[in-house]
Amino acid sequence: MAENYRKSKIQKYYTTLKIRKSVTKLQIENGGTLTPALTYDDKMLARQRGYLDALELILKELEYEFDLYNPDNSDSDIKKLAK
Repeated sequence: MAENYRKSKIQKYYTTLKIRKSVTKLQIENGGTLTPALTYDDKMLARQRGYLDALELILKELEYEFDLYNPDNSDSDIKKLAK
């Protein structure tokens, strides 16, 4: 029972990280536009790209360590955004 509880907590954390990754990715793709009056500068965009890269690494580690299934395990989003 404790193992199922831990697995569900890990799965919930994994899902939360995937949501953070999606939001960060959208912010970068939109040029860092948060609101019409507020946008990221180049340094902040670079920071967000680094944050996205870190999230990708954490998600991959969780997938490997806990045998989590990731249906969209395609190329790195960082590589796609760099083009």
